[in-house]
Amino acid sequence: MQAPRGTTDRSIGVAFACVLLAACSRSPSLHRESPDPSASVIAIGEALGTCADIPACERECDAGSADRCRRLAASFAFGHGVEQDETHAAALYEHACDLNDPFGCVFAGQMSEFERGVRKDDGKAARFYERACNLQWAPGCYNLAIMYERGTGVPVDREKAAALYEIACAAGAKGACDKGRAMRAPPGAMDF
Repeated sequence: MQAPRGTTDRSIGVAFACVLLAACSRSPSLHRESPDPSASVIAIGEALGTCADIPACERECDAGSADRCRRLAASFAFGHGVEQDETHAAALYEHACDLNDPFGCVFAGQMSEFERGVRKDDGKAARFYERACNLQWAPGCYNLAIMYERGTGVPVDREKAAALYEIACAAGAKGACDKGRAMRAPPGAMDF
């Protein structure tokens, strides 16, 4: 996969690790608390970058640059160089996704899943994660696997969840390997 303009392999690796850690941290707690996505979203956005020159990013986004739309979205999401506006950020992430930016798709999914600037819509989040997965970015597959495992926004489907976890596992996410094996185990089977 080719890195978007302005990123480095290291920053993509950092972002990938952050997304996978964020997805892992979404495991239900004993208290069934809602996860706090803000720390993971901020870490990922900062790893992939914001816009240093907002007007230039706006022009390039309007001209069809998915990378600039995503960076502009991050600028609005975090209030870097502009007033923070999560609603505008969500729209820009969706636009980046429409331009086939897998990172933008995952962020758009997180905005919908965690009600950041838009109303909560797990079905819409799942569609964004699926788009990222289809664009061959494993964090989208991992997030979608969690949704299939839990039946959040999509029907519960252990086989589909397992296949998606295995894609993330192949990309190097150890936690996804464990989850994929667990999904393939017969219901009620326990490891000793």
